[in-house]
Amino acid sequence: MILASKLWDDDSLENEHFPTVMKDVTMKEITNFERIFLDLIGYDLTINGPEYAKCYFLLRSLGKENGVVAKEMQIGGKDKINNKKPK
Repeated sequence: MILASKLWDDDSLENEHFPTVMKDVTMKEITNFERIFLDLIGYDLTINGPEYAKCYFLLRSLGKENGVVAKEMQIGGKDKINNKKPK
């Protein structure tokens, strides 16, 4: 999802942002995971919009169920997708 986000989102998170959320993973580990994954898939980063959206919204739903609100999806306290204030 990190790589898909970098391809599809105009303002995606960068590797340096993930360790602030995932305290048990370093930026170096994220970069190494990314490099290994890219090598395994032969650097073929093709992902269609519907498949990306399906995974994206599934992860958002899981986050909401677990009390996690994606801050990057908010503008002025309102959810970009639903144009509502989060509960």
